[in-house]
Amino acid sequence: MIRDDKHPMWLVDAIVLSAVVYSNNPEEELKIMEREYGLLASRRYEFVSEKELAQNGFGNCKQTLLVVRSLSDSHYIVACRGSSDISDAFADLNFLHRDMNLHSPGAAHAGFLDRAKTIPLEYFRRLLVRGEKFVLAGHSLGGAVASLLALR
Repeated sequence: MIRDDKHPMWLVDAIVLSAVVYSNNPEEELKIMEREYGLLASRRYEFVSEKELAQNGFGNCKQTLLVVRSLSDSHYIVACRGSSDISDAFADLNFLHRDMNLHSPGAAHAGFLDRAKTIPLEYFRRLLVRGEKFVLAGHSLGGAVASLLALR
């Protein structure tokens, strides 16, 4: 995660990718946005493949997300999709609070927490050990899940 403001373009890119994650073809959608709006001109990203994510424990992940790695420097962006289908609506409606079971007391929206807990942490731990940085982002349900993932 980024704990400073030295990389404002990463945050802009995270916002754009938080929109792209809603598309059925995020890679193509990003190309269209780059072409039509001139977005992400200073950065180039490579989408982490479904195969690579599956090999890193994302096979049981219930949260729709995309992971991209920068080709220009050492960072990743994880964009979590917000509500888009019926399973997302059920997660939204599961609003009772549940203990987060972290090192300090706290509770969170059960549906959002259930989603966040299906995202494998080991993948991100390995990135941190290698000195990589990453941004967690999302809109609505996706933003909540990204926030809880950061807390985990």
